[in-house]
Amino acid sequence: MTKARTQPSNKTGIVLKISIAFIVLLAIVLYKLNDHFKQEKILISQSQIRNKLVATKTSVSSQISSLRNVLSSYQSELSENKINWVQLDPFFSIALAKKNNGGATYKITQYVGRSGSLGERWNAAYLEQALSLQPPNSDQPVVAQLFQDKSGSKFLSLRFDLSEDRAVLVVGAADYFQKFFDLERGN
Repeated sequence: MTKARTQPSNKTGIVLKISIAFIVLLAIVLYKLNDHFKQEKILISQSQIRNKLVATKTSVSSQISSLRNVLSSYQSELSENKINWVQLDPFFSIALAKKNNGGATYKITQYVGRSGSLGERWNAAYLEQALSLQPPNSDQPVVAQLFQDKSGSKFLSLRFDLSEDRAVLVVGAADYFQKFFDLERGN
């Protein structure tokens, strides 16, 4: 009787060992598959981020190039009735600046704010003081600068160097640009 009892328990023991080995093997396979799918998701996400980054860079680059072309027509004189504000949208202020103090700073020579906008209340002295116009950088043809007014509203200024001694600035609400990037981020 002892032989008869040991044989079934040996079979049960072997089945149990095989079952445990199978469960461990199955767990390893599932873990590796999960890891593989996580890596694949990460690679897809990285690829999507790269594509969005390239698209955003291309879009911003083309917008800046277009804006530079529009602003080149205003490099000699500013007159509100001659400014096409639709082309400059979302910017509501434009100013001409000249290098001052041997090229160390800029001095705003002309300023125009769009009628009915916040820029209409500003003047050249206010904008110059708000920006504390940074010295020109020869290696950067476009300089972006953020500033705030007393109420806390934030604005973005873009300065385009048109020549050795002249630049043109445009100012718009920073909230508009933040919303643009938030929309791009949400896609």
